[in-house]
Amino acid sequence: MEETRQEMEEVLERSQRVVEETTQEVVQSRQTLQQHQQNLQQKDQTIQQKDQTIQQKDRIIQQERQQSEQKDRLLQQERQRVRELEQNPEGEFQRRLREMEEEIRRLSARSQRAMCKICLVEEVEVLFNPCNHTVSCQECAQSLTDDNLPPSQRKCPMCREDIQGTVRMFFA
Repeated sequence: MEETRQEMEEVLERSQRVVEETTQEVVQSRQTLQQHQQNLQQKDQTIQQKDQTIQQKDRIIQQERQQSEQKDRLLQQERQRVRELEQNPEGEFQRRLREMEEEIRRLSARSQRAMCKICLVEEVEVLFNPCNHTVSCQECAQSLTDDNLPPSQRKCPMCREDIQGTVRMFFA
């Protein structure tokens, strides 16, 4: 009995050692697994960062491509313009000349119109009766024929004749 008891104790001790060894192995395996998981998480983060960097670089490349395409379009337009000028150099010159002549005509037409002799800003548009002088704009004519002025001061600025009435003129 004692022998069996001793055998049983030995078996129990062996079993405990096996359980302890197994427990240690499990603990070590868990630690190793946790380290692997941490390594995987770090690698995942690194991959995400690299993905973000790649996306940023892709956006930059896309912007540069768009800028390049825009420059190419401008360059093509400029080349086309140069070809047109080479084929018809007088065409561009003629176009610019026409634009300048048109501007000169427009400016000279305005300067040829009579300017108000009183304010020197607006165009002449009022005729004074009875002298028929046309020397002032509407606003200046009103100031010369104001009802608050005594009749002795309502005079044509050109001939000093009394103004009896006005006619508004419309020039084409």
